[in-house]
Amino acid sequence: KPVAEESQRLNGLSTGELDLVQTVAPIDIATIKADPELQVIDRGESCNLFHLAMNQTHKLVSNPKIREAIAYAINKQALIDAFYAGQGVAADNWMPPGTQYYKALGLPTYDPDKAKALIAESGETDLTLEFWYPSDVTRPYMPDPKGIFEAISRDLEAVGFTVKPNTATWNPDYLDAEFAGNYPAWLIGWTCDWAGPDNFLRTAFFNYVDGKPSTEFAYQNDELDKTMTAALAATDEATAKELWEKAQDLIRVDIPTVPLVSSTPPGAARADVKGFVGSGALNEYLNSVWLDR
Repeated sequence: KPVAEESQRLNGLSTGELDLVQTVAPIDIATIKADPELQVIDRGESCNLFHLAMNQTHKLVSNPKIREAIAYAINKQALIDAFYAGQGVAADNWMPPGTQYYKALGLPTYDPDKAKALIAESGETDLTLEFWYPSDVTRPYMPDPKGIFEAISRDLEAVGFTVKPNTATWNPDYLDAEFAGNYPAWLIGWTCDWAGPDNFLRTAFFNYVDGKPSTEFAYQNDELDKTMTAALAATDEATAKELWEKAQDLIRVDIPTVPLVSSTPPGAARADVKGFVGSGALNEYLNSVWLDR
């Protein structure tokens, strides 16, 4: 059954009302480990990507120096320490490290002075940023949307942006609006269907629809689209690897969005739950689960 509030999930486990919870707040891991009646579900490597998304039909974030400035402004490690309890790594790509053909891209790291310099170079004078986050939901890659939003907003304001906070209910309002390209900047992510570069770079993010950039990010890069199409059609490993690495390099040049964290979302269960097989993709079947009572 759906239980939206993470505190209710933990309480339900503690009282025995719930046997197994697919995701719990990372900050609750210590509490769960301290209780002999409970167990933490470890899913191994990350298979998700959380990012600050931007839509390039909006003037401010259509400026590449502004997008790069935003990337330098955000303290990713502080987010991991505050909200993920160590269950994540600072993202250096638009897919997690365990993905096939992954390469470290050397994306901008926290440097407020560099962010300020890029803003000065951008020529932009109105630094008002309409920034959105979802309400009434948590996601495996986004355990505390409001808290993370507020932390990022403080980072952005510290380098000169004026953040106008906005929120909407997750489904359908938030998802419909961000996919339509209505938001200049917002928080979103992707949990993989499979751990391949196409599932992140193409399926989730930068695919073309009918020969045009998707409405979600409005990121036009014809060479990237051709490269990903060729990579999918490649019939040998070496060619596929070369093309997917080229695709990552092409995205790196533009920084169309700002990758933040790849997390390893924990789950939890009562101690007598046996046989659960975890998946980084959260595509988990319960037909092997039994209760040792």
